[in-house]
Amino acid sequence: MRLRTPAFDRFVAPARTRPGLGRLVAGFLMIEALFYVAAIVIVAIFRDLLFAPAPGPEGGWTYVSTPLGVVIVLATPALLILWTPWIAGRLQGRRLRDLVGPLDPGLLLGAAAITLGLALLTESFVWTDPMSEGVSLGTLLAWLPVALPVLLLQTGGEELFYRGYLQTQLAARFEDPAIWLGGPALLFALVHVDVWHLATEGHFSGNDGGWLIVLFASGLIAGDLTRVTGGIAAAWGWHFGNNLFAIFLVTFEGPVSGLALYVLPFSAEEVPLDVLTVAQLLMTQVILWAVLRLWLARRGLPE
Repeated sequence: MRLRTPAFDRFVAPARTRPGLGRLVAGFLMIEALFYVAAIVIVAIFRDLLFAPAPGPEGGWTYVSTPLGVVIVLATPALLILWTPWIAGRLQGRRLRDLVGPLDPGLLLGAAAITLGLALLTESFVWTDPMSEGVSLGTLLAWLPVALPVLLLQTGGEELFYRGYLQTQLAARFEDPAIWLGGPALLFALVHVDVWHLATEGHFSGNDGGWLIVLFASGLIAGDLTRVTGGIAAAWGWHFGNNLFAIFLVTFEGPVSGLALYVLPFSAEEVPLDVLTVAQLLMTQVILWAVLRLWLARRGLPE
């Protein structure tokens, strides 16, 4: 089955100039290296703000999440907006507008609004645990002029890297959608789990296996939206809407809980991801994807 659309073919066209797999692997590794170096530098600079000595005899450090700390944590992936076009330009001759595609504000904002609205409806059926109050509404509103643009750049940077760069370069090199659609989705999922533990111990750490499935499905949705629209605008909006909910409204205890109105009583690593919970999370994803595809169809997409 051919999954490519005319819009996606146009989006992929600039990547066909230099579709070599070696260049892509080099680009991926260089961008990831820049990301982690930036993260190390940021943590070193803001260590006292982001961490505090852990209680108990074992010692160590623990996250201290504050509004400023959330902005700092989000700023690290936001830098992908800089690293991705810089490396892609030197290795594949790609320009920023080639990696973004047609940037339709209606697609971005519409997808974000639909995603946020459905998250408010569906997530309440998944996370039924008692929540504690986080920051006040006044504090959140005071920080939004700073945090909202950073969140927009964070989600845009990740979509630029995984969909605008990796997906189009793989699609220029391979015809099989399992590679150009599934590959970026798998990489997107893997960076959110403890890959080192998986590689050294031979099994997932804690609930990482469940999160890998859920995040892989999320990556497939973003890739499909990119395929259908021929750019990252809709996928960016989907990602932005998801993170609006997960950063500002309801979140887990951890490094990005400092700007949420409500906080769940466990961290992402402590979530009991049994089969039923994973199935519920996947169902919310499928519902969201279906609604977004219906909305896009009303806009005449795919062509």
